[in-house]
Amino acid sequence: MRKISRLLALAVTVGAAVLVAPAPAQAAPVTVTNGTQFTDTGGNVLHAHGSGVLKVGAYYYWFGENRNANSTFRAVSVYRSTDLRNWEFRNNVLTQSSAAELQVANIERPKVVYNASTGRYVMWMHKENGSNYSEARAAVASSATVDGAYTYHGSFRPLGQHMSRDITLYNDGGTAYMISAADENYDLHIYRLTADYLNVASLVGNFWDGAHREAPAMFKRGSTYFLLTSGRPAGTRTRRSTPPRRVSPARGPAGRTSATARPSARSRRTCCRSRAPRPPATSTWATAGPAPGVGRSTTPSTSGCRSPSRPAPA
Repeated sequence: MRKISRLLALAVTVGAAVLVAPAPAQAAPVTVTNGTQFTDTGGNVLHAHGSGVLKVGAYYYWFGENRNANSTFRAVSVYRSTDLRNWEFRNNVLTQSSAAELQVANIERPKVVYNASTGRYVMWMHKENGSNYSEARAAVASSATVDGAYTYHGSFRPLGQHMSRDITLYNDGGTAYMISAADENYDLHIYRLTADYLNVASLVGNFWDGAHREAPAMFKRGSTYFLLTSGRPAGTRTRRSTPPRRVSPARGPAGRTSATARPSARSRRTCCRSRAPRPPATSTWATAGPAPGVGRSTTPSTSGCRSPSRPAPA
């Protein structure tokens, strides 16, 4: 009887200890104020424009453009943080001296994903020649460490033919996709990358033909994929699209087949068009935000038009 009493007393004591055990430590909340100049932990201005953020372990890594005074490429700089407010400078992971074609160039919107199969971090960027936007090429680099020196693998037009400007990456369970503005920024292409993430395997499709959507960013919440973009030509407006299911490697959302090569923008479009850009099919992507053509005239106008010989903005 005494033994049973002792066991009961021990059980009560252990149970009480569990009940009063401190909860796991929670990170202290921080406030990030928009519209202010970011500085790093050393007090220096943070140079990481057109950025992409990747989380590795407990750290968020912020990759972005570091430009010379004349806006040409100086470096891709990397900072890290545990709270998204306090950023420590880590390295200039790609610089003008990384490759001959980077000595005078524009490198914009660097994005990085990790390839678990190769153990390398892969960076994709928009590359121009440093004087205009006629190249419209994608560039690729990779590294064995997230904030180490990246090896530059070169630049090209996807599949040897498509313009590529504003760019982002999305890793969907090991299959990586590159999304970029094409055809003088009128179209937005989704490409499936090769297994090593260093090249384009196929064009999944062009689901916003003529919609002039730029600055893409994709994320997934629950079972839904969201794509955020800016909207043109009626000002810079954020738009959102959601597919009913994932973009598959062989077919587009809702089974839509891949796009085929089409004539260039100069041969099939004029600078000013009398109709609003066509939105994606509602059966494929649901679009939120200002509808194309709403609140503006569809009469041709010279305001905001690009001459075919004038470089398009990034």
